[in-house]
Amino acid sequence: MIIRSWNESMLESERICHIENLTAHDYIPDPQEIIENWRHHDPDYFHDILVAEIDGQIIGFIHIGQGQKENSHIFFFDLFVHPQFQHQGIGTELYKQFISIVKSLGCTKIISEIYEHPNWSSGKSFFEKHQFEHISTNREYSLDLQQIDFSQYKKLLTDVFDKGFLFSEPVKDGRNSDEHYKKLESLRWSYFQDMPYPEGITPTRGNYDLWLKTHKLFEKTHYGIELIVLNQIGDYVGCTKLEADNCEPKKCWTSNLGVIKEYRRQKLATTLKIEALKRLQKRGFTEIRTDNEENNPMYKINVNLGFTAVPFSLEYMKVL
Repeated sequence: MIIRSWNESMLESERICHIENLTAHDYIPDPQEIIENWRHHDPDYFHDILVAEIDGQIIGFIHIGQGQKENSHIFFFDLFVHPQFQHQGIGTELYKQFISIVKSLGCTKIISEIYEHPNWSSGKSFFEKHQFEHISTNREYSLDLQQIDFSQYKKLLTDVFDKGFLFSEPVKDGRNSDEHYKKLESLRWSYFQDMPYPEGITPTRGNYDLWLKTHKLFEKTHYGIELIVLNQIGDYVGCTKLEADNCEPKKCWTSNLGVIKEYRRQKLATTLKIEALKRLQKRGFTEIRTDNEENNPMYKINVNLGFTAVPFSLEYMKVL
């Protein structure tokens, strides 16, 4: 068996996704997305995919990413082995190589994620064997969008509009200036800092130029919807973004939703979500996926809107 860095080709990306897809219970890994993410990662931080290969065939891999700034001592990883080759020590060898690399880079903590689903039972056993600690549970939810009657929310939307708030969809409304993108990034950073994070992880603001490239890629190739809410003088005070699934074109994944502190408790997050979902419904989307860290009160909004629980995701951490 050979363990090496992947060659960044579409062929290897497809093989990697095939292996992950044998475990994935309700999503389809996208080879193109792996290539895109690779091209847009921050070169100041370590990023690699190690593959295990037998007779020229990839039979397992470990995807490695380094935390940014204050979190640069934390490394994140995903480990997958083809089911036909499991329980043969391949995952352990990939893990050992991973540990050797990240220790040399000053790593003190490693974090990974699995799902509370039978397909992921071997992953859970692996974490228990290697003495990982379960540090966080994320509530995962799905919405059958075509079954929602949005007329019941008409008064709620009207009340928000009557207060002088305005919704804008930048892609549709021609908001594409440098000023717009800077305001949007600043808005997101303002509410990202308040989101719940596992203990020991610090919210960090990424490289603006890299964020801009990634965001424009979303607008071009993964666009579901992005909606911002403006106050009476045109300031950006809230935003939601949902990404279309390239492998399942009728499905959208919630990327983020937030409102800055001084405008909370005015139903803006709820109305943002309702308006975004209403527009997606008209465009023919049928399923919306979202998740919330277990202590994030946003999950109550999802439940009230008709989202139903699907297998939760579980984060595990180990101190090196």
